[in-house]
Amino acid sequence: MPFVWRVLRVRAGETAPLCLSAAFHFFLLASYYILRAVRDEIGATHADVLSVLWTLVFLIVLAVVPLFWMVISVWPRRIALPAVYLFFVSNILLFHPLLRLPPGPGLTLAERAFYVWTSVFALVAVSVFWALMADVYSNEQGKRLFGIVAAGGSLGGIAGPAVTTVLLASLDRQDLVLVAATLLAAGTGCLWRLNALFARPRQETPTAIADHDACRGTRLSGGLLDGLATVVRSRYMLGICAFLFLHSLGSTFLYYEKLHLVRSEIVDRSQRTAFFAEVDLVVNTVTVLFQGLFLSRLIGRVGVGVTLLARPAITVIGFAALAVALAGTSGASEHRASVVFAVLVTFEVLRRAVNFSLAKPAREILFTVVDRETKYKSKSFIDTVVYRGSDLVHGWFFEALQKLGLGLAAIAAIAAPLAAVGVLIALALGRRQEKMAALQANTPKGTNEPLDAGSP
Repeated sequence: MPFVWRVLRVRAGETAPLCLSAAFHFFLLASYYILRAVRDEIGATHADVLSVLWTLVFLIVLAVVPLFWMVISVWPRRIALPAVYLFFVSNILLFHPLLRLPPGPGLTLAERAFYVWTSVFALVAVSVFWALMADVYSNEQGKRLFGIVAAGGSLGGIAGPAVTTVLLASLDRQDLVLVAATLLAAGTGCLWRLNALFARPRQETPTAIADHDACRGTRLSGGLLDGLATVVRSRYMLGICAFLFLHSLGSTFLYYEKLHLVRSEIVDRSQRTAFFAEVDLVVNTVTVLFQGLFLSRLIGRVGVGVTLLARPAITVIGFAALAVALAGTSGASEHRASVVFAVLVTFEVLRRAVNFSLAKPAREILFTVVDRETKYKSKSFIDTVVYRGSDLVHGWFFEALQKLGLGLAAIAAIAAPLAAVGVLIALALGRRQEKMAALQANTPKGTNEPLDAGSP
């Protein structure tokens, strides 16, 4: 094998599926980050109704997840998953003329609908991608290769904001959605080729395939209630839910404050879009520096739990620093706003970079030690209903704290100790994942011995 593959610890038969997986992730996130810049600008413009919009996101997720499972239960994966992404491409194309309506009630409704749709798309599309990755790669392969797959996404996360920043000089911000649709269609092509590779007969299938029978297109039964039941029965899955709930609290508090500040500091809407794209560009550039060569070796050396706690640890530090900065800032209102704005952006860049480069891939490894049905049912439920439900709760919580007269310093002081609980949960999840991985390795293939006994 080429030297670079040996350095990255890629083994024989893994090159083709790994490259397709990373390419699919690249196009998916490049498309998403273009949509995200447009969405966040809309969010800043309509910041006064954010909680209402997130409530709609949650309600739509409750409707979309059962539809997704209906598709999965009727069609084999090789057909169902590309169909899901092509459906999203068609949605983007439909939104384009709506976002170009003249100012008025019609445009307001279209922008708010696009904000809600993009938020749903982000959860479903990314959740489906990582469920696929957890399905076709084993626990051992995940530790070696998920960093490379995630790095492909981070490169897409760099390309998307960079393209956005460059094209805004010649395109209206609404036209960026057409570029996003093109990139998502290219990613769907990679997915189609990936499924074709997995559908080969057993003797021709690369060794990267974790479950040959599953990868040839078997159907999955069940739906939203099955995902809920799977989660409730498993202390391991409940631990993942608790970890995600606390992560959402920190993300929501930072996000709401950022949009309010951008709305007050940047008037021009194209400049707001460019600003959000520039922040994403910095985040993903920092992220990719920690991935590839470093992630797989870090997880292998310190374990999933220690890697997973990086996110709540930086959240504790960040909120503590933010509380101190806000409490210690004095002087003119412009000076105070600039200091708070700088701290918030720095905090967000560090937190998101740590999340994408370390915590996100480590969290996906948690799902490699459970059976295939659990991977899709519980993961889809957790990444959609639990995640968006947490956003909903924390969004209204943030607004309630503001109505009580609490400032950002007080909110940061509340968030810091809650994030510290996430450190403890991360360590517990890591220990349980290692035990389940060891049990899985010693369990003969084809047996149905449960892997989720004991505490998380």
